[in-house]
Amino acid sequence: MNKLLIALLFISTTSLADDHTVFPKGVVLTTDKAKLCVSGYSATIRPPVAYTNKLKKQWVPAGHNPNEYELDHYIPIALGGDPKNPDNLWLQKWDDARRKDIQETLQHRDMCKGIYTPQEAQQHIRNWK
Repeated sequence: MNKLLIALLFISTTSLADDHTVFPKGVVLTTDKAKLCVSGYSATIRPPVAYTNKLKKQWVPAGHNPNEYELDHYIPIALGGDPKNPDNLWLQKWDDARRKDIQETLQHRDMCKGIYTPQEAQQHIRNWK
């Protein structure tokens, strides 16, 4: 019985760890506001589409189409998130991704205005639901 319970726990935690549609850890690359608030910063370090499409195809749940999802940065690049670290990337349904994009834009604007520090803006995004 104990072996069965251990096996079931292992399977369930492994499956959850491999589910790239749940909130990832989120990885911060920088908290340098001067860098983050330069127009076009994100574009200079955004990973190539070949990199992100490869991950997206690997991570899409069985029976689903990759086009159902956006491969999103949990901590946005514009707020200092790591652009390539898989622990900062996740598959997000398009409707949720669009809603989160609005919050990201507002957090970035407010951070650059000095309303929030980069760390505070990152925490607000971590609390996004």
